[in-house]
Amino acid sequence: MSGDMNLSCLSIVVATYNRPDETVELIESVCRSAEFFGEVSDEDIDIEMLVCTKRDDKETINKIKQFGWDAVTILGTDKRHASHNRDVGFRYADGEYILSTDSDCIVERDWIDMVIKSIKENDFPSAIQGANYLDYKPESNWITRFECRNDRVRFVNERADGRNLIVRRDSYLEIGGYDTTHLDSIWAEDNFFAERIRDHGGEFVMDPQIRVRHRYPPDVIGNLKRYNRYGRGAIHVYRYNPELYREISAPMKQWLWWVTEMIGMVKSGPTSNKIRNVSYQLIRTLAYTVGFLQGVVFFLFENWELVDPTKV
Repeated sequence: MSGDMNLSCLSIVVATYNRPDETVELIESVCRSAEFFGEVSDEDIDIEMLVCTKRDDKETINKIKQFGWDAVTILGTDKRHASHNRDVGFRYADGEYILSTDSDCIVERDWIDMVIKSIKENDFPSAIQGANYLDYKPESNWITRFECRNDRVRFVNERADGRNLIVRRDSYLEIGGYDTTHLDSIWAEDNFFAERIRDHGGEFVMDPQIRVRHRYPPDVIGNLKRYNRYGRGAIHVYRYNPELYREISAPMKQWLWWVTEMIGMVKSGPTSNKIRNVSYQLIRTLAYTVGFLQGVVFFLFENWELVDPTKV
């Protein structure tokens, strides 16, 4: 977009809450990546890391302080609302580009170096999506590998994902930032973030060389909670784009995917692994559907001013 743009600072933004150990392990990986960039490059680019959490999250705040990396700034907020805290970090950031990841991720050693290379090779685009589908091998099992395959499909379909998203700060401000007025909107933002960038004339680039590893919950219950949250966000995909909602987020679409997998298993011949995977996808779809119903009810409560999501 702008070959004349200067790159003097990168801002890494993480919204977290009650994840002291995971957050510090993420910071350690970012610190290693910054050190590696300093070793392989002679470019003078500042790195800052902004960790945003509610002020009452004392354990996480104290552990970050104990780690003691000077590049880290803790932004204490009055909410644990993830969209709100990401937005606080994005607006506070000094960098021309903001690198978003999650507190349950580990960045690769060359992460920062590959981000900078991609920014320049793609002529300073509005946003870049890095690979968000890589397993964290020390905690890997069949469930995490299943989730990796699912996220790889999302990447192929060019969906944004805040676990490894790089955004030009001016582009973020131009599209109006994250939705901070609805509690469950955070679970929908990724589904239409790329469309928002493109709707404002920006370029959204996919780059698999920029890698983070996601620490997927290694158990069924942890992932059912994830899909319940995704279901709660579906109504907000509908608010932004009803056609996109019908294409990817509607509960009926989720059930159609499960039925397709079930038919495929029957045709190819059931095996223990196939039965396990289809059964897992079934309860995942149930969790998503329940979340969808919860999200609709909560959204109506928000509209009727029975609850105030901005105070959460």
